Amino acid sequence: MEKREERQRRSKEKGKLTALLRGGKSPLERNLTATALLTLPFALVAAAYWVIERTYNKWVLLVFLSFLLFVGSFGLRTFLIEKKEEVAQISPEEAKGMGFSLNKAREYEEKRVRVKIFKQWSALVLLTLFFGGVILLWWPV
Repeated sequence: MEKREERQRRSKEKGKLTALLRGGKSPLERNLTATALLTLPFALVAAAYWVIERTYNKWVLLVFLSFLLFVGSFGLRTFLIEKKEEVAQISPEEAKGMGFSLNKAREYEEKRVRVKIFKQWSALVLLTLFFGGVILLWWPV
């Protein structure tokens, strides 16, 4: 009996970890979660290395860019979840005002929010790569 309970407890723990790594229902939500979870260790390792070495050069930028990607991705994920809750609360009157049925209005608003967040996330990643690349290639050590 104890082994069975132990297996159930372990499977629940795995379920929580899997849910954290999956991080959402939509692919965009999962991508934002994965980006946040991947950049956090890089940021922590880079910050620890910088604290140990105390070298002030262009590689300190790695710490800043990693934290920027982590905070930006996590913030956009939170924003996406909040907006999904707002979309779920669209009333039938608002849907009629938009000229759609309630389901179509919710789908439209959800897609609009998803596109907006994807644009912001793409801009965050591309600008981070651009500025990081310019600084790393342009300035000497």
